[in-house]
Amino acid sequence: MRILRCILPLGLLLILGACAGPAFQKAELSSEAIDTETQKQAAALLQHRHRQIERLQNVAYPIFRDGTELCGEKVTRALGFIAAIAGDFASSEQAAATEAFGLGSLPKVISVVRESPAWQAGLRAGDTIVSFDGLPIRTGDTASDDFDDKVQAFNESRSEVFSLGIRRGGKPDELSVRPDVLCDYPVRYMADSMVNASADGTEIAIAAGMMRFAENDDELAIVIGHELAHNTMRHLQKRQTNHAVGTVAGLALDILAAAAGVDTQGAFSSAMSDIGG
Repeated sequence: MRILRCILPLGLLLILGACAGPAFQKAELSSEAIDTETQKQAAALLQHRHRQIERLQNVAYPIFRDGTELCGEKVTRALGFIAAIAGDFASSEQAAATEAFGLGSLPKVISVVRESPAWQAGLRAGDTIVSFDGLPIRTGDTASDDFDDKVQAFNESRSEVFSLGIRRGGKPDELSVRPDVLCDYPVRYMADSMVNASADGTEIAIAAGMMRFAENDDELAIVIGHELAHNTMRHLQKRQTNHAVGTVAGLALDILAAAAGVDTQGAFSSAMSDIGG
């Protein structure tokens, strides 16, 4: 309390004069200590960002899986997990990403979407991917590309099930995975404080500000469903253009109902289109 007693009666000038002393000695930090702390903060920031991406994927997945009838031919097969090596990050983030997620020379699973095929097969964050359908993954800078190529080859083969070789806690294991079919509109997280979401016909973008604004997952699901409806409507906008506003709102409700397991048979889209006309 010595500093406070000096501040209150005497003011700033006497603080700088009479109160200066050992209490204000500057701590000396080595450049190594500063670099270590900086990297820890960068790693924590990456982990926070990824938690937001993980929330976004968990909410979007059932909407995109159960709303495929509304997406027509714009669908794709999905596994439901994110894996990476350091080279998948920007060069300025690679050291922090390695620390944050324990990355190595093979793809490391960063997150698994709840109830996705990967989740149901038993894949978990922290697992290392070592093979795909019996074929080993190349190690090093091309590991992620090699994994993507093997997934692409599997999709082109139209096979229904594949095996995923993993290493967990130093022990090998093999999982059997059957992909889901999802609406093919990737959801992208934007590190933007604006309360914003958008759809451009090919993907959906959700800003960090919107995710903070949508306090619970039900509210976030409404946002995603609405943007998915916009993308789906782009394929129909040449027809009934003057009904677009009402139909988008109705289609969003149809999509969310489908995600909840209710087949509306387009009832909301039809009703809102009539209102919009």
